Amino acid sequence: MTSEPLIAGRFAIRRLLGSGGTAAVFAADDTLTGRRIALKLLHPHLSTDPATAEAFFEEVRAARSIAHPGLAEILDAGVDDRIDPPVVWIAMELVTGVTLADHVRAHGAMAPADVATLAVALLDALAAAHEGGIVHRDVTPANVMFDPGALGDRNQLARSVRLLDFGLADIPGRPSVGGDALLSTGAAADAGVVTSVPYASPEHLAGAPVTEASDMYQLGATLYVALTARAPFTGDTRAVIRAHLTAPPPLPSVVRRELSRDWDRLLTTALLKSPADRYATAAKMRAAVPGAAPVAGETDAVTALDPDTGVTRVYRTRIPAPTAAPAGVVPPPPPVGSSRARRLPVAVATAVVGALALVGVVALSAAAGSAPSAVPTLPPSTVPTAVTPSPTPDPLPAEPAAVTVPDVTGAGLAQATEQLIAHGFVVGAVSRVDAAVAAETVLASDPAARETRPAGATVTLRVASGRNAIPAVAGLTAADAAGVLAGAGFGSTIVEAGSGTPGLVAGSAPAAGESAMVGTAVVLTVPRAPVPTVTPTPSVTPTATPSPAP
Repeated sequence: MTSEPLIAGRFAIRRLLGSGGTAAVFAADDTLTGRRIALKLLHPHLSTDPATAEAFFEEVRAARSIAHPGLAEILDAGVDDRIDPPVVWIAMELVTGVTLADHVRAHGAMAPADVATLAVALLDALAAAHEGGIVHRDVTPANVMFDPGALGDRNQLARSVRLLDFGLADIPGRPSVGGDALLSTGAAADAGVVTSVPYASPEHLAGAPVTEASDMYQLGATLYVALTARAPFTGDTRAVIRAHLTAPPPLPSVVRRELSRDWDRLLTTALLKSPADRYATAAKMRAAVPGAAPVAGETDAVTALDPDTGVTRVYRTRIPAPTAAPAGVVPPPPPVGSSRARRLPVAVATAVVGALALVGVVALSAAAGSAPSAVPTLPPSTVPTAVTPSPTPDPLPAEPAAVTVPDVTGAGLAQATEQLIAHGFVVGAVSRVDAAVAAETVLASDPAARETRPAGATVTLRVASGRNAIPAVAGLTAADAAGVLAGAGFGSTIVEAGSGTPGLVAGSAPAAGESAMVGTAVVLTVPRAPVPTVTPTPSVTPTATPSPAP
């Protein structure tokens, strides 16, 4: 029996945590340090291109000067060229948590007090990034993680919040038009923007310079999701882009009546079209968060659970002070084809989990011959500064191609989600109902299987809760009752006791109508048939017959 070869001579892969278009993230054991880590590996077909590897290591360099506990730690990085093709890797710390996107999808909108705590923690992390000269450019619910067990506890929740994925980070003021070696190909590689469209700022979509105010816009959209369980603008990609460019900011109180006007003011200010009209800095937006208060203590280490528990992971940091380096000097990445895996400074830190984030690539080229799926852009000078739509909007491309919804009935939720995403759909709300199948089994989708929808459409799922109601079986024979229970997802066992008609079920435990976990063995009470009493027949004493007289 052969064991899995060690990556870079030290990392033993244990299980897949997630995968995206550019890389996969594994739980792995670092045999050099003896710790369990998250190992991010560039996909093999991308690792042979030096430009692609360089872009991969841009995540490592993006936030080298940022020191904040809400960002993630890079433990090491390198290239293992002993394997063909070479393996490009980044080792990261592994801890527990859930993404805001997953939490809202499973549980709906969050309590305003928890959203306020989330907002303050994220704004503190962004302030540190901005002070270090970095604009994040991809603040989305998928890139925000926290400990769900800390909800309701302001200090505990704040300490658990992490801002992930600096893979799209850049310096402030740089135009966002341009190729991305990891996420763009063809025409989009020459002129395009890489962004998550539902949360992109107008200037980002228009290819204009992206600044700190752009992060405020994306955070406003992210907080809108936390408060309402829906994105600020919905529809197909074209409609969402046009809304970001021209539509008025939505008020969260329209969706959720109990929200205060302070929340309306915070989010509408963050979502204004002109960067000059938004909060200029993270600190100014932090001061406007309803109910915001200083959080006691500093973020400390979070103990990692065993990956075999299946808990979602997040990569966090205890970033040390940046090592001294001459101004403007950035440590080069390990070159592809190097004779050994080279170590990068541990002080280099960034929030990286780009392989797990769903990122839309929107080509913004006005030249003829652009890709059919490209969306024309407004020149930077014409980015809307008011909410009135342009009287002569840019021409839009043809409707996205129709895609058939795959049949995910009977699959697990995770498997169904991967399958829908692979077909170009977005997974929307997930509702849980009682059924006779195991928990998280998909029961139905909307749209249903084999229906057609445009690529990028949202598919909602109905899944099993893992519980079901005990059916009424009183009066049935034991065999018939067992069949009914099996159809409802339960086992059965028989106890002969009680009174009633012999051979027929008198009752069950749990009782009919009660909710129980699927697979529970239901105890059936069946009265025992009476044993007939046998009366002994009295013995007959024979009477002697006298002999006749002679």
